[in-house]
Amino acid sequence: GAAPSVQTLRMDTQVLKSLIFCSTILGMKYLVSVMATMVPNRLAGEFTPEDKPIMEMIFGKNIDKEKYAALKERFTRVVANDQESIPAGLAMLWIAGLVSSSSVPTSDNNPGAVAQSIITFTRVFTVSRIAHSACYYAGVAGMRSVAFLGGYFSSMGAGIVALKGLAGL
Repeated sequence: GAAPSVQTLRMDTQVLKSLIFCSTILGMKYLVSVMATMVPNRLAGEFTPEDKPIMEMIFGKNIDKEKYAALKERFTRVVANDQESIPAGLAMLWIAGLVSSSSVPTSDNNPGAVAQSIITFTRVFTVSRIAHSACYYAGVAGMRSVAFLGGYFSSMGAGIVALKGLAGL
């Protein structure tokens, strides 16, 4: 019998650059969010037992935990939301980039409409996730929802493009 054929996955250079850049930006944003949670945690008097002596020297022993409880909760929710949304969204964007670039030929210097849509979805997702966190930190509920939906719909749009690529449409 004939040997099974293997299709090579390739990705448009501009799509790859956009995905790498935006993935890096979102990785740094996540790191900043995780580090930012340390501040309200410390202000609320929460630290590991081995850190307690030095933290009490810095923040004092009489910490008003109630004063910083809401801030601590908000910062913790930002990180939790990032953990839920960013990996799923980036996975969808990377899959769409691979599938669409492998199924639709484009020039490296002039991405076609499909490649350009993946680039746009990637940028919208990145900006939306940053805006979502900023609104969450600031306590701006309405705009936070708009930013969340921007990220959600951009990753779903990329998923539709990926499905079309898989179906050969």
